Amino acid sequence: MPGTTPEAREKIPRQNPWVAIVLLMLFNALMAMDRNLPMLMAEPIKIEFGLSDGQIGILIGLAFAVPLGVAGLLLGPLIDRVNRKKYLMGLVTIWSSLTLLTGMAWNYILLLGARAALGAAEASGQPAALSVIGDTFPPARRATAVSLFKIGSSLGVLFASGVVGYVAATYGWRYAFFAAAIPGYMVVLAMAILMSEPQRGAMDASASGREPVPYSAALVFVTRNPVVAPFVLGMTLFVFAGSAFSGFAAPFLQRNHDVGLGRIGLLYGIGSAMSMISPLLLGLAADRIMARGVRPLVLFVAILSAIITMSALAVVLVEVTLVAVTAFVFWQIVMHAMTTPCYAMLISVTPSGMRGTVLSLVTVATMCLGYGLGPIASGFASDHIGGPHSLRYALLVVVGIGGAASAWMFWLSSTRLPKDPADSEADQMPSAPSP
Repeated sequence: MPGTTPEAREKIPRQNPWVAIVLLMLFNALMAMDRNLPMLMAEPIKIEFGLSDGQIGILIGLAFAVPLGVAGLLLGPLIDRVNRKKYLMGLVTIWSSLTLLTGMAWNYILLLGARAALGAAEASGQPAALSVIGDTFPPARRATAVSLFKIGSSLGVLFASGVVGYVAATYGWRYAFFAAAIPGYMVVLAMAILMSEPQRGAMDASASGREPVPYSAALVFVTRNPVVAPFVLGMTLFVFAGSAFSGFAAPFLQRNHDVGLGRIGLLYGIGSAMSMISPLLLGLAADRIMARGVRPLVLFVAILSAIITMSALAVVLVEVTLVAVTAFVFWQIVMHAMTTPCYAMLISVTPSGMRGTVLSLVTVATMCLGYGLGPIASGFASDHIGGPHSLRYALLVVVGIGGAASAWMFWLSSTRLPKDPADSEADQMPSAPSP
Protein backbone atom coordinates (compact mmCIF):
# COMPACT_ATOMS: atom_id res chain seq x y z
CA MET A 1 0.00 0.00 0.00
CA PRO A 2 1.53 3.40 -0.93
CA GLY A 3 3.16 5.27 1.89
CA THR A 4 3.23 2.34 4.32
CA THR A 5 6.35 0.96 5.98
CA PRO A 6 7.57 -2.61 5.34
CA GLU A 7 6.39 -3.53 8.85
CA ALA A 8 2.94 -2.13 8.15
CA ARG A 9 2.78 -4.00 4.86
CA GLU A 10 3.39 -7.29 6.65
CA LYS A 11 0.23 -6.65 8.68
CA ILE A 12 -1.96 -6.33 5.59
CA PRO A 13 -4.24 -9.41 5.57
CA ARG A 14 -3.48 -12.00 2.89
CA GLN A 15 -6.34 -12.60 0.48
CA ASN A 16 -7.36 -16.10 -0.55
CA PRO A 17 -6.85 -15.70 -4.31
CA TRP A 18 -9.72 -18.00 -5.30
CA VAL A 19 -12.19 -16.27 -3.01
CA ALA A 20 -11.07 -12.96 -4.50
CA ILE A 21 -11.42 -14.12 -8.10
CA VAL A 22 -14.92 -15.53 -7.54
CA LEU A 23 -16.07 -12.24 -6.02
CA LEU A 24 -14.45 -10.26 -8.81
CA MET A 25 -16.07 -12.56 -11.37
CA LEU A 26 -19.48 -11.82 -9.85
CA PHE A 27 -18.58 -8.13 -9.81
CA ASN A 28 -17.86 -8.31 -13.54
CA ALA A 29 -21.07 -10.26 -14.13
CA LEU A 30 -23.12 -7.45 -12.58
CA MET A 31 -21.31 -4.88 -14.69
CA ALA A 32 -21.94 -6.85 -17.89
CA MET A 33 -25.60 -7.50 -17.06
CA ASP A 34 -26.43 -3.87 -16.35
CA ARG A 35 -24.49 -2.71 -19.41
CA ASN A 36 -26.09 -5.17 -21.83
CA LEU A 37 -29.75 -5.00 -20.83
CA PRO A 38 -30.55 -2.00 -23.09
CA MET A 39 -28.98 -3.82 -26.06
CA LEU A 40 -31.16 -6.87 -25.57
CA MET A 41 -34.29 -4.76 -25.17
CA ALA A 42 -33.50 -2.15 -27.81
CA GLU A 43 -36.50 -3.05 -29.98
CA PRO A 44 -39.26 -2.78 -27.31
CA ILE A 45 -37.68 0.42 -25.98
CA LYS A 46 -37.57 1.83 -29.52
CA ILE A 47 -41.24 0.96 -30.10
CA GLU A 48 -42.47 2.41 -26.78
CA PHE A 49 -40.71 5.75 -27.20
CA GLY A 50 -40.87 5.95 -31.02
CA LEU A 51 -37.09 6.17 -31.48
CA SER A 52 -34.89 5.93 -34.56
CA ASP A 53 -31.90 3.59 -34.89
CA GLY A 54 -29.64 6.59 -34.37
CA GLN A 55 -31.33 7.43 -31.07
CA ILE A 56 -31.00 3.82 -29.96
CA GLY A 57 -27.31 4.00 -30.88
CA ILE A 58 -26.90 7.08 -28.68
CA LEU A 59 -28.68 5.35 -25.78
CA ILE A 60 -26.62 2.17 -26.05
CA GLY A 61 -23.28 3.76 -26.85
CA LEU A 62 -22.56 7.48 -26.57
CA ALA A 63 -24.79 8.25 -23.56
CA PHE A 64 -23.00 5.49 -21.66
CA ALA A 65 -19.48 5.93 -22.98
CA VAL A 66 -18.86 9.68 -22.74
CA PRO A 67 -19.63 9.90 -18.99
CA LEU A 68 -17.60 6.72 -18.57
CA GLY A 69 -14.67 8.36 -20.31
CA VAL A 70 -14.84 11.57 -18.30
CA ALA A 71 -15.24 9.70 -15.01
CA GLY A 72 -12.46 7.29 -15.95
CA LEU A 73 -10.01 10.13 -16.54
CA LEU A 74 -10.88 11.68 -13.18
CA LEU A 75 -11.14 8.51 -11.09
CA GLY A 76 -8.35 6.40 -12.62
CA PRO A 77 -5.53 7.72 -10.39
CA LEU A 78 -7.62 6.97 -7.27
CA ILE A 79 -7.28 3.24 -7.93
CA ASP A 80 -3.55 3.46 -7.20
CA ARG A 81 -4.17 5.36 -3.95
CA VAL A 82 -7.32 4.07 -2.19
CA ASN A 83 -8.57 0.85 -0.58
CA ARG A 84 -9.80 -1.01 -3.64
CA LYS A 85 -12.12 -3.35 -1.74
CA LYS A 86 -14.18 -0.44 -0.37
CA TYR A 87 -13.98 1.27 -3.74
CA LEU A 88 -15.45 -1.74 -5.56
CA MET A 89 -18.21 -2.12 -2.98
CA GLY A 90 -19.22 1.51 -3.45
CA LEU A 91 -19.32 1.14 -7.22
CA VAL A 92 -21.62 -1.90 -7.12
CA THR A 93 -24.00 -0.15 -4.73
CA ILE A 94 -24.23 2.90 -6.97
CA TRP A 95 -24.75 1.18 -10.30
CA SER A 96 -27.26 -1.34 -8.93
CA SER A 97 -29.33 1.59 -7.73
CA LEU A 98 -29.02 3.25 -11.14
CA THR A 99 -30.20 0.08 -12.87
CA LEU A 100 -33.28 0.17 -10.66
CA LEU A 101 -33.91 3.81 -11.61
CA THR A 102 -33.54 3.02 -15.33
CA GLY A 103 -36.69 0.93 -15.17
CA MET A 104 -38.58 3.93 -13.79
CA ALA A 105 -37.74 6.28 -16.68
CA TRP A 106 -40.88 7.52 -18.45
CA ASN A 107 -39.23 9.27 -21.41
CA TYR A 108 -36.14 9.10 -23.60
CA ILE A 109 -34.32 11.94 -21.81
CA LEU A 110 -34.58 10.17 -18.46
CA LEU A 111 -33.34 6.96 -20.06
CA LEU A 112 -30.32 8.85 -21.38
CA GLY A 113 -29.69 10.35 -17.93
CA ALA A 114 -29.84 7.00 -16.17
CA ARG A 115 -27.61 5.43 -18.81
CA ALA A 116 -25.09 8.27 -18.52
CA ALA A 117 -24.94 7.96 -14.73
CA LEU A 118 -24.43 4.21 -15.05
CA GLY A 119 -21.53 4.78 -17.43
CA ALA A 120 -19.85 7.14 -14.96
CA ALA A 121 -20.38 4.64 -12.12
CA GLU A 122 -18.85 1.78 -14.11
CA ALA A 123 -15.88 3.83 -15.35
CA SER A 124 -13.22 2.51 -12.99
CA GLY A 125 -14.79 -0.82 -12.06
CA GLN A 126 -12.82 -3.03 -14.43
CA PRO A 127 -9.47 -1.23 -13.91
CA ALA A 128 -9.83 -1.50 -10.12
CA ALA A 129 -10.70 -5.19 -10.34
CA LEU A 130 -7.79 -5.90 -12.71
CA SER A 131 -5.47 -4.00 -10.36
CA VAL A 132 -6.54 -6.32 -7.54
CA ILE A 133 -5.88 -9.33 -9.77
CA GLY A 134 -2.39 -8.04 -10.57
CA ASP A 135 -1.60 -7.91 -6.83
CA THR A 136 -3.24 -11.27 -6.07
CA PHE A 137 -1.76 -13.54 -8.76
CA PRO A 138 1.83 -13.92 -10.01
CA PRO A 139 2.64 -13.17 -13.68
CA ALA A 140 2.60 -16.86 -14.65
CA ARG A 141 -1.06 -17.17 -13.58
CA ARG A 142 -2.42 -13.76 -14.51
CA ALA A 143 -3.90 -14.72 -17.88
CA THR A 144 -5.77 -17.57 -16.21
CA ALA A 145 -6.91 -15.25 -13.42
CA VAL A 146 -8.06 -12.64 -15.93
CA SER A 147 -9.89 -15.36 -17.85
CA LEU A 148 -11.83 -16.31 -14.72
CA PHE A 149 -12.64 -12.65 -14.18
CA LYS A 150 -13.80 -12.35 -17.80
CA ILE A 151 -16.10 -15.36 -17.38
CA GLY A 152 -18.13 -12.88 -15.35
CA SER A 153 -18.94 -11.04 -18.59
CA SER A 154 -20.48 -14.19 -20.07
CA LEU A 155 -22.26 -14.89 -16.80
CA GLY A 156 -23.63 -11.34 -16.79
CA VAL A 157 -24.98 -11.63 -20.33
CA LEU A 158 -26.45 -15.01 -19.37
CA PHE A 159 -28.22 -13.37 -16.43
CA ALA A 160 -29.39 -10.56 -18.70
CA SER A 161 -30.69 -12.99 -21.31
CA GLY A 162 -32.60 -14.89 -18.62
CA VAL A 163 -34.11 -11.67 -17.35
CA VAL A 164 -35.07 -10.64 -20.88
CA GLY A 165 -36.27 -14.08 -21.89
CA TYR A 166 -38.61 -14.43 -18.92
CA VAL A 167 -39.15 -11.20 -16.98
CA ALA A 168 -39.18 -8.80 -19.93
CA ALA A 169 -41.12 -11.16 -22.17
CA THR A 170 -43.71 -11.75 -19.43
CA TYR A 171 -43.97 -8.45 -17.56
CA GLY A 172 -42.32 -5.86 -19.83
CA TRP A 173 -38.87 -4.37 -20.24
CA ARG A 174 -39.07 -2.13 -17.14
CA TYR A 175 -39.38 -5.08 -14.77
CA ALA A 176 -36.20 -6.55 -16.25
CA PHE A 177 -34.25 -3.58 -14.86
CA PHE A 178 -35.92 -3.97 -11.47
CA ALA A 179 -34.94 -7.65 -11.30
CA ALA A 180 -31.37 -6.95 -12.45
CA ALA A 181 -30.74 -4.50 -9.61
CA ILE A 182 -31.26 -6.99 -6.77
CA PRO A 183 -28.10 -9.19 -7.08
CA GLY A 184 -25.79 -6.19 -6.73
CA TYR A 185 -26.66 -5.60 -3.10
CA MET A 186 -26.03 -9.27 -2.33
CA VAL A 187 -22.55 -9.13 -3.89
CA VAL A 188 -21.69 -6.02 -1.86
CA LEU A 189 -22.50 -7.93 1.33
CA ALA A 190 -20.35 -10.89 0.24
CA MET A 191 -17.41 -8.61 -0.57
CA ALA A 192 -17.67 -6.92 2.82
CA ILE A 193 -17.42 -10.27 4.60
CA LEU A 194 -15.06 -12.33 2.43
CA MET A 195 -12.72 -9.96 0.60
CA SER A 196 -9.60 -8.12 1.78
CA GLU A 197 -7.30 -5.53 0.21
CA PRO A 198 -4.12 -7.08 -1.30
CA GLN A 199 -0.67 -5.55 -0.90
CA ARG A 200 0.33 -3.52 -3.94
CA GLY A 201 3.17 -5.00 -5.97
CA ALA A 202 3.36 -8.10 -3.80
CA MET A 203 3.31 -10.42 -6.83
CA ASP A 204 5.84 -8.50 -8.93
CA ALA A 205 9.41 -9.74 -9.19
CA SER A 206 10.88 -6.27 -8.65
CA ALA A 207 10.17 -3.98 -5.73
CA SER A 208 10.55 -0.95 -7.99
CA GLY A 209 7.58 0.82 -9.53
CA ARG A 210 5.21 0.17 -6.64
CA GLU A 211 4.66 3.77 -5.58
CA PRO A 212 2.05 5.86 -7.43
CA VAL A 213 3.46 7.84 -10.34
CA PRO A 214 2.34 11.16 -11.85
CA TYR A 215 -0.66 10.99 -14.15
CA SER A 216 1.48 12.27 -17.01
CA ALA A 217 3.80 9.25 -16.77
CA ALA A 218 0.91 6.82 -17.18
CA LEU A 219 -0.44 8.87 -20.09
CA VAL A 220 2.95 8.78 -21.82
CA PHE A 221 3.15 5.02 -21.29
CA VAL A 222 -0.20 4.48 -23.03
CA THR A 223 0.19 6.97 -25.88
CA ARG A 224 3.90 6.94 -26.71
CA ASN A 225 5.21 3.49 -25.93
CA PRO A 226 5.86 1.99 -29.40
CA VAL A 227 4.36 -1.38 -28.42
CA VAL A 228 1.60 -0.36 -26.02
CA ALA A 229 0.20 2.55 -28.07
CA PRO A 230 -0.78 0.56 -31.20
CA PHE A 231 -1.92 -2.32 -29.01
CA VAL A 232 -4.33 -0.05 -27.11
CA LEU A 233 -5.51 1.45 -30.40
CA GLY A 234 -6.15 -2.08 -31.65
CA MET A 235 -8.21 -2.81 -28.53
CA THR A 236 -10.18 0.41 -29.09
CA LEU A 237 -10.94 -0.45 -32.72
CA PHE A 238 -11.88 -3.99 -31.71
CA VAL A 239 -14.39 -2.70 -29.15
CA PHE A 240 -15.67 -0.21 -31.75
CA ALA A 241 -16.43 -3.02 -34.22
CA GLY A 242 -17.73 -5.34 -31.52
CA SER A 243 -20.12 -2.80 -30.01
CA ALA A 244 -21.26 -1.69 -33.47
CA PHE A 245 -22.33 -5.27 -34.06
CA SER A 246 -23.57 -6.25 -30.57
CA GLY A 247 -25.59 -3.04 -30.21
CA PHE A 248 -27.75 -4.01 -33.20
CA ALA A 249 -27.40 -7.79 -33.34
CA ALA A 250 -30.75 -8.33 -31.59
CA PRO A 251 -32.67 -5.82 -33.79
CA PHE A 252 -30.96 -7.28 -36.90
CA LEU A 253 -32.08 -10.82 -36.07
CA GLN A 254 -35.57 -9.59 -35.24
CA ARG A 255 -35.97 -7.59 -38.45
CA ASN A 256 -34.14 -9.79 -40.96
CA HIS A 257 -34.81 -13.26 -39.56
CA ASP A 258 -38.05 -12.71 -37.64
CA VAL A 259 -36.52 -13.90 -34.34
CA GLY A 260 -38.82 -12.98 -31.43
CA LEU A 261 -37.78 -11.35 -28.15
CA GLY A 262 -38.02 -14.61 -26.22
CA ARG A 263 -35.81 -16.39 -28.75
CA ILE A 264 -33.36 -13.47 -28.67
CA GLY A 265 -32.99 -14.01 -24.94
CA LEU A 266 -32.51 -17.74 -25.56
CA LEU A 267 -29.81 -17.13 -28.17
CA TYR A 268 -27.92 -14.78 -25.89
CA GLY A 269 -28.33 -17.30 -23.08
CA ILE A 270 -26.94 -20.18 -25.15
CA GLY A 271 -24.02 -18.10 -26.39
CA SER A 272 -23.24 -16.79 -22.92
CA ALA A 273 -23.46 -20.24 -21.32
CA MET A 274 -21.10 -21.70 -23.92
CA SER A 275 -18.73 -18.74 -23.71
CA MET A 276 -18.24 -19.18 -19.97
CA ILE A 277 -15.52 -21.73 -20.73
CA SER A 278 -13.83 -19.87 -23.62
CA PRO A 279 -12.07 -17.19 -21.50
CA LEU A 280 -10.60 -19.91 -19.28
CA LEU A 281 -9.36 -21.94 -22.25
CA LEU A 282 -7.96 -18.83 -23.88
CA GLY A 283 -6.37 -17.74 -20.59
CA LEU A 284 -4.60 -21.08 -20.20
CA ALA A 285 -3.45 -20.85 -23.82
CA ALA A 286 -2.28 -17.26 -23.29
CA ASP A 287 -0.20 -18.28 -20.27
CA ARG A 288 1.54 -20.92 -22.39
CA ILE A 289 2.05 -18.50 -25.27
CA MET A 290 3.32 -15.78 -22.92
CA ALA A 291 6.01 -18.18 -21.72
CA ARG A 292 7.50 -17.90 -25.22
CA GLY A 293 7.45 -14.11 -25.13
CA VAL A 294 5.17 -11.12 -25.64
CA ARG A 295 5.41 -11.11 -29.44
CA PRO A 296 3.69 -14.51 -29.97
CA LEU A 297 0.86 -13.43 -27.66
CA VAL A 298 0.29 -10.19 -29.59
CA LEU A 299 0.30 -12.07 -32.91
CA PHE A 300 -2.24 -14.48 -31.44
CA VAL A 301 -4.45 -11.53 -30.48
CA ALA A 302 -4.24 -10.17 -34.06
CA ILE A 303 -5.39 -13.51 -35.51
CA LEU A 304 -8.19 -13.77 -32.97
CA SER A 305 -9.42 -10.28 -33.84
CA ALA A 306 -9.65 -11.25 -37.53
CA ILE A 307 -11.58 -14.45 -36.73
CA ILE A 308 -14.11 -12.59 -34.57
CA THR A 309 -14.66 -9.97 -37.27
CA MET A 310 -15.30 -12.63 -39.92
CA SER A 311 -17.83 -14.41 -37.69
CA ALA A 312 -19.77 -11.15 -37.19
CA LEU A 313 -19.79 -10.51 -40.93
CA ALA A 314 -21.10 -14.03 -41.49
CA VAL A 315 -24.12 -13.23 -39.31
CA VAL A 316 -24.80 -10.12 -41.38
CA LEU A 317 -24.32 -11.67 -44.82
CA VAL A 318 -26.02 -15.08 -44.70
CA GLU A 319 -29.70 -15.44 -45.53
CA VAL A 320 -30.33 -18.80 -43.84
CA THR A 321 -31.56 -18.16 -40.29
CA LEU A 322 -29.99 -21.29 -38.80
CA VAL A 323 -26.58 -20.37 -40.19
CA ALA A 324 -26.93 -16.77 -38.99
CA VAL A 325 -27.82 -17.69 -35.41
CA THR A 326 -25.08 -20.34 -35.32
CA ALA A 327 -22.52 -17.76 -36.41
CA PHE A 328 -23.93 -15.37 -33.82
CA VAL A 329 -23.49 -17.90 -31.02
CA PHE A 330 -19.93 -18.60 -32.21
CA TRP A 331 -19.24 -14.84 -32.25
CA GLN A 332 -20.38 -14.58 -28.63
CA ILE A 333 -18.17 -17.49 -27.55
CA VAL A 334 -14.98 -16.04 -29.05
CA MET A 335 -15.83 -12.38 -28.42
CA HIS A 336 -16.17 -12.85 -24.65
CA ALA A 337 -12.68 -14.39 -24.51
CA MET A 338 -10.84 -11.79 -26.59
CA THR A 339 -9.86 -9.33 -23.87
CA THR A 340 -8.35 -12.06 -21.67
CA PRO A 341 -4.95 -12.11 -23.43
CA CYS A 342 -5.16 -8.36 -24.02
CA TYR A 343 -5.42 -7.44 -20.35
CA ALA A 344 -3.03 -10.17 -19.26
CA MET A 345 -0.41 -8.61 -21.52
CA LEU A 346 -1.08 -5.07 -20.27
CA ILE A 347 -1.07 -6.06 -16.59
CA SER A 348 2.27 -7.83 -16.96
CA VAL A 349 4.06 -5.02 -18.80
CA THR A 350 2.73 -2.17 -16.61
CA PRO A 351 4.50 -1.25 -13.34
CA SER A 352 2.21 -1.79 -10.34
CA GLY A 353 2.48 1.86 -9.28
CA MET A 354 0.71 3.02 -12.44
CA ARG A 355 -1.33 -0.10 -13.18
CA GLY A 356 -4.68 1.27 -12.04
CA THR A 357 -4.20 4.55 -13.90
CA VAL A 358 -3.02 2.85 -17.10
CA LEU A 359 -5.88 0.37 -17.07
CA SER A 360 -8.29 3.25 -16.52
CA LEU A 361 -6.86 5.10 -19.51
CA VAL A 362 -7.23 1.96 -21.60
CA THR A 363 -10.81 1.58 -20.41
CA VAL A 364 -11.52 5.21 -21.29
CA ALA A 365 -10.13 4.67 -24.79
CA THR A 366 -11.93 1.39 -25.45
CA MET A 367 -15.23 2.44 -23.91
CA CYS A 368 -15.47 6.14 -24.77
CA LEU A 369 -14.12 5.89 -28.31
CA GLY A 370 -14.88 2.24 -29.07
CA TYR A 371 -18.05 1.36 -27.21
CA GLY A 372 -19.36 4.92 -27.45
CA LEU A 373 -18.96 5.42 -31.18
CA GLY A 374 -19.59 1.90 -32.49
CA PRO A 375 -23.39 1.73 -32.00
CA ILE A 376 -23.79 5.33 -33.16
CA ALA A 377 -21.86 4.58 -36.35
CA SER A 378 -24.10 1.59 -37.07
CA GLY A 379 -27.31 3.38 -36.08
CA PHE A 380 -26.81 6.55 -38.11
CA ALA A 381 -25.41 4.60 -41.06
CA SER A 382 -28.60 2.54 -41.04
CA ASP A 383 -30.76 5.67 -40.88
CA HIS A 384 -28.77 7.24 -43.75
CA ILE A 385 -28.91 4.15 -46.00
CA GLY A 386 -32.61 3.51 -45.43
CA GLY A 387 -34.70 0.67 -46.78
CA PRO A 388 -35.52 -2.82 -45.44
CA HIS A 389 -31.86 -3.93 -45.47
CA SER A 390 -30.27 -0.72 -44.20
CA LEU A 391 -29.04 -2.30 -40.97
CA ARG A 392 -27.35 -5.14 -42.84
CA TYR A 393 -25.35 -2.78 -45.05
CA ALA A 394 -24.51 -0.49 -42.13
CA LEU A 395 -23.14 -3.38 -40.05
CA LEU A 396 -21.21 -4.74 -43.00
CA VAL A 397 -19.36 -1.46 -43.51
CA VAL A 398 -18.81 -0.42 -39.89
CA VAL A 399 -17.91 -3.84 -38.49
CA GLY A 400 -15.79 -4.78 -41.49
CA ILE A 401 -13.67 -1.64 -41.46
CA GLY A 402 -13.32 -1.48 -37.68
CA GLY A 403 -12.42 -5.15 -37.32
CA ALA A 404 -9.86 -5.11 -40.10
CA ALA A 405 -8.19 -1.99 -38.68
CA SER A 406 -8.08 -3.63 -35.24
CA ALA A 407 -6.27 -6.74 -36.50
CA TRP A 408 -3.80 -4.56 -38.40
CA MET A 409 -2.95 -2.49 -35.30
CA PHE A 410 -2.33 -5.62 -33.24
CA TRP A 411 -0.05 -6.91 -35.99
CA LEU A 412 1.79 -3.56 -36.06
CA SER A 413 2.35 -3.79 -32.32
CA SER A 414 3.84 -7.26 -32.72
CA THR A 415 6.32 -6.06 -35.36
CA ARG A 416 7.87 -3.73 -32.78
CA LEU A 417 8.79 -6.65 -30.54
CA PRO A 418 11.89 -8.81 -31.06
CA LYS A 419 11.42 -12.23 -32.60
CA ASP A 420 13.82 -13.96 -30.23
CA PRO A 421 11.70 -15.69 -27.55
CA ALA A 422 14.77 -15.86 -25.29
CA ASP A 423 14.62 -12.11 -24.75
CA SER A 424 13.29 -11.10 -21.36
CA GLU A 425 9.94 -9.41 -20.97
CA ALA A 426 11.64 -6.17 -19.99
CA ASP A 427 13.84 -6.29 -23.09
CA GLN A 428 10.78 -6.87 -25.25
CA MET A 429 9.04 -3.76 -24.01
CA PRO A 430 10.61 -0.55 -25.38
CA SER A 431 10.39 2.17 -22.76
CA ALA A 432 8.41 5.32 -23.40
CA PRO A 433 10.03 8.73 -23.27
CA SER A 434 9.94 10.40 -19.92
CA PRO A 435 7.14 12.94 -19.50
